[in-house]
Amino acid sequence: MITKVEDQQIQNFDSFVNALFQHKPGDKINLQVKRQDKDQTVAVTLGQRPAPRVGQLPQGRPTAFLGVQAEALTPEVKNRLGVTANQGAVVMQVMPGTPAANAGLQRGDVITSVENKPIANPEQLRDAVQQAGIGKDVNLKVERGTVTKDFKAHLEQAPADLFTPPSSPQQR
Repeated sequence: MITKVEDQQIQNFDSFVNALFQHKPGDKINLQVKRQDKDQTVAVTLGQRPAPRVGQLPQGRPTAFLGVQAEALTPEVKNRLGVTANQGAVVMQVMPGTPAANAGLQRGDVITSVENKPIANPEQLRDAVQQAGIGKDVNLKVERGTVTKDFKAHLEQAPADLFTPPSSPQQR
């Protein structure tokens, strides 16, 4: 979990996005992260945010939000994580203060179902969250190592600045 961007404390997803938008692509910054209850500092170079694909962003309507960045479960990742699932969405990042963080999801968790519907990849996870909708509680089945766990997350509306930069005098 990311706890600081440079010297700025990260309280939630909005503060994370705002901290990033104070920098420009190519800037080298330090992130303080907590991994397995240990604080680490990671130096990163910010890249250019890719242009959205057609149909990827909401068109003037609010969208439900879980607060994870996920990737597909590959055989290599499956072996590294020690899970038995053959498909799912691997949680790569949990944004602070989001429904996922509040539910207890962690980096390395493999989400295998939402509301008892199998999840094969991140796209299906996103679709299931969107289909459930803002303000809904969803049941998530997750593999964490050799243990299968059930979580309940209360979906929220995606922060407006998830899709557009925040307007601030420090924005570049």
